[in-house]
Amino acid sequence: MAIKPTFATLPPELHLIIYEYLFLDPEEQKYPHAVLEVSRKTLSLSAPILLCHLKLYIEGDDEEWYLSFARQDYNSWHRTPNSVAWEVFRQDPEMQRLIPHVRTIHFEPGSCLDVEGIETRITFHGPKATSKLNTITYALNREYFSPDVRCLDSHKSKMAKEVGDAKTCAMNLVERLMEACSGRVGKTRKEADEEVYKEWAAWEKEHGVQPGDYEDYL
Repeated sequence: MAIKPTFATLPPELHLIIYEYLFLDPEEQKYPHAVLEVSRKTLSLSAPILLCHLKLYIEGDDEEWYLSFARQDYNSWHRTPNSVAWEVFRQDPEMQRLIPHVRTIHFEPGSCLDVEGIETRITFHGPKATSKLNTITYALNREYFSPDVRCLDSHKSKMAKEVGDAKTCAMNLVERLMEACSGRVGKTRKEADEEVYKEWAAWEKEHGVQPGDYEDYL
């Protein structure tokens, strides 16, 4: 008597075809997705395909970063509903399993301290790519864009340096990119904070601001 096949017993090749077809539907391009929760096998087979249709969307600034998976065409100045803080994201076991499959990172317009209003999109071409370099594209929101070209060039240089020739995404790379956006590359949090305090003190001295002047704002 022949054994009737089930979805679980189908060969991996058929699973991949099914997932390719499933995730072509924009309604299925979302995270979390029920398919990822079926088993570790379905997670390992379906995640790389799903994440080809999603991007790691990064919002916030040096004070607090929020990350989420969103459709490639998603773009908003408002925080996505399923976003989580960086400290939570980086320690989540599922995020650690998914991060190597991320193909696109998108920093929203308000996330760069050097050039307010610039969007940065990084596309990884995968571990099998031999000659195709990673792609970094920039888009300027003219309403918020600072016209200082030097800041724009500095931002591009820092992002390109951090991405380098990385074949895939990784947690430490995401952290370095966020530091590049916040102007903290190569510095500890303490060193960056001390630099900010010095700049703020110099500004106060230049403008004659006294400690008591802040009481009106408390």
